[in-house]
Amino acid sequence: MPLLNANPVVVVGAFERHNFGDLLMGRIAEFFARHQGLTPIPASLLAADLRCFGGCRTHAFSALAPRLSPDVPILHVGGETIPCQRQGALRMNVPAGWPAAFASQLVKGYDPTGLESRRFAYITPPTETIRGLTHHWNHRFFHALGASTLAVCEPLIRQSVGEELSEADWISAREHSSVTALQQAGLQQTQFAWDPGVLQPVLEPGGLGALDTTPLRQADGPLLVQANAHFLRQHGETLAAAIARVANRFPCIRIAFAGLAAQHDTMESLEELARMLGTRRCTVQIAADPHALAIVDEIKNAACVVSTSLHFRIIALTHGVPRVSLPIDKTTNWARCCDPTYPFECAADSVDEAVNKALEVPHARAIECAMAARGEALQSMRALMARISGCAMSANARWQTPTDEADIATPLPSDHVILPRVWIDALGPHLAHLSAELEKAHESNRASNEEKQRLRGKLKSHDESVPGRIIRFFGR
Repeated sequence: MPLLNANPVVVVGAFERHNFGDLLMGRIAEFFARHQGLTPIPASLLAADLRCFGGCRTHAFSALAPRLSPDVPILHVGGETIPCQRQGALRMNVPAGWPAAFASQLVKGYDPTGLESRRFAYITPPTETIRGLTHHWNHRFFHALGASTLAVCEPLIRQSVGEELSEADWISAREHSSVTALQQAGLQQTQFAWDPGVLQPVLEPGGLGALDTTPLRQADGPLLVQANAHFLRQHGETLAAAIARVANRFPCIRIAFAGLAAQHDTMESLEELARMLGTRRCTVQIAADPHALAIVDEIKNAACVVSTSLHFRIIALTHGVPRVSLPIDKTTNWARCCDPTYPFECAADSVDEAVNKALEVPHARAIECAMAARGEALQSMRALMARISGCAMSANARWQTPTDEADIATPLPSDHVILPRVWIDALGPHLAHLSAELEKAHESNRASNEEKQRLRGKLKSHDESVPGRIIRFFGR
């Protein structure tokens, strides 16, 4: 395999799953790395190819690591990634339709990451063991991360985060509560930086010049609504009633999603919200295109946005769109610090009042907020990339490219948002056995209650291996 010194920088994030912010984050980081003359290498826990959804072709970090020299810089960008642990991150990569309890069982029995020594999913430590080999990383950069929950973590976790990040070349956080939490963990060098999502316009045809374009207000656009499945289960009817009270201010209500990965949105919950609005005689449409830039267009063309999603609010900010945020902690923390002009932490039953208030904010104020955020975010991104380029352009920063790139990141089918290939491949050898066992169980259950009880005992007798747990789960 040839050694290439192409000014590499590994860009790390939760890029392996369909989540609006993560889809954009990797692409924005890639843009600025290339603009600096660097070669970005997106990486995460698992290999994935989300280019058909506007995301990245992502390498599994464990497969990439043996091909990197210690001086290749590693950039962690954006996301509520501190102090996310490995099993929690993996649960969001199990197929979204599988029950949460089963997902938890599965990730305990099968961890495909190869990063077993890593304490936190998206923090690359200075030294780690990957598949039996020790790796040292000399240059690590952490930019605009979310760490607001760190303040309420156990002291041992805060101490561990502080130890993992203590030798980092760069640490910034995306709101002041995260800055404070990291400083209290002993990382006094932590500074504030805008979430990279503010720089999303660079992904449009104008590139860097698009950041200078003044946002246009779509006064006659729809009301765009997004809410995660958990919120809708608890507050769907109340939210629908509040939206119906202001529906006559808009030509229609459009319902969108911010991510189809597990523990995010579901089409079923959005369709249920559409039904509830329909019974209240609202004109409702579902925005079903999962491409990240299609979702951006939905936000840009809205007269107002109501959402639980942080990045719905961030994209609305950078495009000057009035916005209302529902009570989700990470969104509230960010809005309080970076975007207090528009309503946030709004209870479902007060959304109508919040929408009216958002629409009263002068458009000149929306433009002022957008352009200020873009300018400050661009300044910090340029400073970061200048620091990274000094490392990436070193003769000691080298990476190997394999003859066949498929052994780093096998392209995934377009439906892997619902059924990730990594789990299919992992369970493939067991599926035929599982199918045969289930067929036997069904036949015997029909034959006699005595046989049914015997087979139940047989299913329960399987050991704690992954196939055993799967058979027991589906055999209930």
